[in-house]
Amino acid sequence: LGMSDRVKSSNREYQLEEKIDDIQKIEKETRNMIKSMVKKRHKIIREIQVMHNPKYIDILFKKYVEYKKMDEIRTEMSITYESAKKLHQRALKEFKKCTPNVP
Repeated sequence: LGMSDRVKSSNREYQLEEKIDDIQKIEKETRNMIKSMVKKRHKIIREIQVMHNPKYIDILFKKYVEYKKMDEIRTEMSITYESAKKLHQRALKEFKKCTPNVP
């Protein structure tokens, strides 16, 4: 190999190492974000389970843990969309009473 070929090869290796470092940083950030999200999810579940009304627990769990839309929730709960909205509002109001220290 000539000198310019070695320089090109060395440069490619350096670029590859930089890319690998970037990927490893992104993977670490992703793992940390996942850990944080899992902790938040468990916290939300614990807070919801403090409530006493099973329907309130159900609707809040579906909405904030399973990330379901209200239309899907109302279908699963066999209630109208308006009833689901009202139930959700009452559940949130009760949630605030049961968990006054939660922002």
